[in-house]
Amino acid sequence: MSDERLRRKLVQAGYKEVDIIGLDRNELLKYVAQVILAETAYVPEQIEGESTADDDGSRPDEDGEEELAMEGGLTENRSLEERRLWIKERKLEEQRLQREQRLQLEEQRLQRQLKDRRWQLEERKWQERKEFEQRKWREELELKKNEQKYRESTAVKVKTWGDALRNVICKMPNESTEVVSWFMSVEKLFDRLKVPEELQAVLVRPYLSERAKLLMSKCDPAHTATYQAIKKFLLQELHLSSSVYLDKFNSLARDKDETFGQF
Repeated sequence: MSDERLRRKLVQAGYKEVDIIGLDRNELLKYVAQVILAETAYVPEQIEGESTADDDGSRPDEDGEEELAMEGGLTENRSLEERRLWIKERKLEEQRLQREQRLQLEEQRLQRQLKDRRWQLEERKWQERKEFEQRKWREELELKKNEQKYRESTAVKVKTWGDALRNVICKMPNESTEVVSWFMSVEKLFDRLKVPEELQAVLVRPYLSERAKLLMSKCDPAHTATYQAIKKFLLQELHLSSSVYLDKFNSLARDKDETFGQF
């Protein structure tokens, strides 16, 4: 028989379809065999004068059924068929309870699995979020380091100080007598703005006169790497000795003191 035919036979025998729908083939065969055995059970007729009971008046194969019948409240005047039906219903009820218990245990197992999967998913999400935050923090730190390196680079410093000096420094005069005063004003400006010494030579070059630039082009670059070297070279080329520079500086200092003394 096919599984479907076995199920139909069990339904005809009194089973509920909802109870047998989940049974596999081995269980179906087992229950159908019980039905066939119940239908074809041989009950011998009692011959007058012949007793089929034991000494206590009961048949050996009905001891268990009698015990179940007594538990169910069945009296002796009930037919054998009624007793069998009651026993059958009792067994089916026990099987139903066992199936419900198995289903309950299976549901609990599935709930535990679902809970474990949710926990694993939450843990994975937390780990991914942590890794993302760490990666973002490292990227931001690297960006800050790059920005710091960029701000501290010579090119950026030259541009920053160049922009600061553009509107406050004048071009070097062509008259040699005014060159000393120009160098003194530039040095005061460098001191006031705290311009780094390593940038002073680069920053002053754009403001040199055309004559000074021409002289600088003929000089060894190694000898004009600093502001002081540029000043010394140009004073020599313009025939302005250091003494002239010092005299001019002292003169301006005296004029400044006299001006303040009037107040």
